Amino acid sequence: MRTASRLWVWLVVPLVFAVYLLTLSPTVGLIDSGELAAGCYLLNILHPTGYPLYTMLGRLATLVPVAMVVNRVAALSALLAAAGVGLLLLLGLRLGISRSVAGASALLLGFSFPVWAVAVDVEVYSLTLVLVLLLWLSAESVDKGGPLFILAYLSGLALTNHMSAASTVLGVALAVVLAYRRELVRRVPVLAVLFLLGISPYLFLVLRTRAGPLLAWGNPYSLERFWWHVTGKQYQVWMFSQSFGEVMRNAGRGAGLLARSFLYVLVPIVFYGAVRLFRQRRGLAIGLAVSAIVAFAYAVNYSIPDIESYYLPCLVTLAVFGMVGLDGILANVERRMSNVGTVARAVVRQAPWLAGILALLLNFRVAGKQGDYVAYDCALNTL
Repeated sequence: MRTASRLWVWLVVPLVFAVYLLTLSPTVGLIDSGELAAGCYLLNILHPTGYPLYTMLGRLATLVPVAMVVNRVAALSALLAAAGVGLLLLLGLRLGISRSVAGASALLLGFSFPVWAVAVDVEVYSLTLVLVLLLWLSAESVDKGGPLFILAYLSGLALTNHMSAASTVLGVALAVVLAYRRELVRRVPVLAVLFLLGISPYLFLVLRTRAGPLLAWGNPYSLERFWWHVTGKQYQVWMFSQSFGEVMRNAGRGAGLLARSFLYVLVPIVFYGAVRLFRQRRGLAIGLAVSAIVAFAYAVNYSIPDIESYYLPCLVTLAVFGMVGLDGILANVERRMSNVGTVARAVVRQAPWLAGILALLLNFRVAGKQGDYVAYDCALNTL
């Protein structure tokens, strides 16, 4: 990658990270925040599916000697989410997208509500964002004939954080099959070993349980209890158990969330980008589309209140389609402006940045957690 392209990454990522830090939750938040922060600090066994990779990374974050433990782990979420934004930018550049479109698309993703909301609190989903984008970066390389080995390892590793990444693993696997076809068969044994190596962090659950942590959720000391824990057995009563009407209502809310993430007006560009990428890189486009469909279907069939973050794998794939579409439109506009002045062409070329700026302004108050002491005050008043 050229130096100028790297510079865009080094400019966008610190900017997004700074905004996340500015809007970071000042203390413990609602739902999983307290359990996750304490679990990372004490190396507990977290609620299903265990999140061993997140626990170990979170433990490293708690060793940084600044602020409170919960602030350190929340800052890890911000850092990972900002890294995910940078990875989308890199993926765009690898796909031949112009720097302005790739950068603007990265900002649009980073300042969308689903990403921003998990970037400023103690949550596992920022790590999922990074793993999902690493998978697509690796898949893009494989689609052009690159090595499969890193992709196999990352596919296993992605499953050690949050199972919503399974939709991405499925899409990536399909893209690989379409790229390699019969050549893939002879490589399966090595790829299987690397995949198993990727999921090896799950051994942490058994080993740490036997060491006797302060809290071992599910107590996964045996094979049976381990399987129950990593498959989220206790949560399966809320999965694929709703009526058709409830699923349709969830689908409407999910579609609305995704449309808002693309500022509504950019939604047609996403579909155009899917068609354009299909013409350019068929296998990759099919893998992305399947991943988006599976992720969306999983989210709308899971009945929990805080479902927004389950759409992240779908949002990532749509962001890729969106920047491919926007880049195509911008290229067509520039060709039609060949006889127009240099200044006018430069303005058009940089216009996509407005989307990222608009997302920042619209979501600053609703996604940011600055000044959020609800959980802290509730606990303090209870005591």
